[in-house]
Amino acid sequence: MAFQHGLSGINAASKQLDAIGNNVANSSTVGFKGSRAEFADMFAANFYGVAATQNGIGVNTTLIAQQFGQGNITTTGNQLDLAISGNGFFVMQNANGISYTRNGQFQIDREGYINNNGDKLMGWQVDDRTTPPSVQNGNLGPLKIDNSLLEPRPSDYGGESMRFNINLDSRNNPVEYNALTEGASLTGVTALPVPPATAAFNAADKIKLSDGS
Repeated sequence: MAFQHGLSGINAASKQLDAIGNNVANSSTVGFKGSRAEFADMFAANFYGVAATQNGIGVNTTLIAQQFGQGNITTTGNQLDLAISGNGFFVMQNANGISYTRNGQFQIDREGYINNNGDKLMGWQVDDRTTPPSVQNGNLGPLKIDNSLLEPRPSDYGGESMRFNINLDSRNNPVEYNALTEGASLTGVTALPVPPATAAFNAADKIKLSDGS
């Protein structure tokens, strides 16, 4: 019996060292979850009933439990590397279904999907047809960054206006102008004859604009 006590202790210590060694070997692995060996006492069983005292016969490793504590967050050179501070997982999808991970090392595949080792990152989709673009809360879908040419569309998504960002040279002389009122008649203007349909023009003019500074 004494030999069994010592042997159970050696076996338990060996499994604990395995867990510690695995933690040390993966200390730099992104998203790795550490493990811890948990033990319990073993007692001799009596087939004829419960004795007043229980005699211990050693120790047993009951579980190698994974630890979900917060790890260190470091800065990388990849703009797609993500980290979760606190509780939560990244939702991934592959051909076998949905999985969860804390490993935030992501890249873009040739189809534009954000993936990690072939698993696509899932998230809420964005409707870019609204101003501003809105997040569609509901079913998750694979996140995709489209690098192809975007379809041209009006700047306000409604076709009612157009915006320009123009830099003008403030050193140029401003152009004088007279404000016109809609519907007002013009005076002092000589009307030009209407050209025939076959007329052709080859003329140009220049104008200087100022930003008012």
